[in-house]
Amino acid sequence: MVNEDCARDLLQYLDSCLEISSTGKRVKPIKLKKVLHEEPLSNYTSDDIYNAAEYLVKLGLVNLPIPRSTALKGGARSYVFTGISAKGTEYLKVTRNPTTWEKLKSHFPSVFNAAISSISSFILQAGIELLK
Repeated sequence: MVNEDCARDLLQYLDSCLEISSTGKRVKPIKLKKVLHEEPLSNYTSDDIYNAAEYLVKLGLVNLPIPRSTALKGGARSYVFTGISAKGTEYLKVTRNPTTWEKLKSHFPSVFNAAISSISSFILQAGIELLK
């Protein structure tokens, strides 16, 4: 089971740490192994972080240097992140605000047990509605 707070925190961490060149491209990939003991994620277990990383990959919220299907076969321990996808950026916009995030979790607790393919779309739609 995915710890939604861990997934959100991991995505925010990657967004803040992935360096961008003057041309707008991410230039220094981040290995998942590197983030296991970083401050914003230190409250989570390694398994929480690996599950969260796999969740982000399955949802298409992050960019990897290899095809997603290949990465998923190799397992989360081998992930190298090169960026946040457009979908991931939208997800961050909706979930970055702690108040909105807590409202999403309290108003729609069953969404996090839904099929993975529909979760991010639902969160984006619900978050947009809550922000109005």
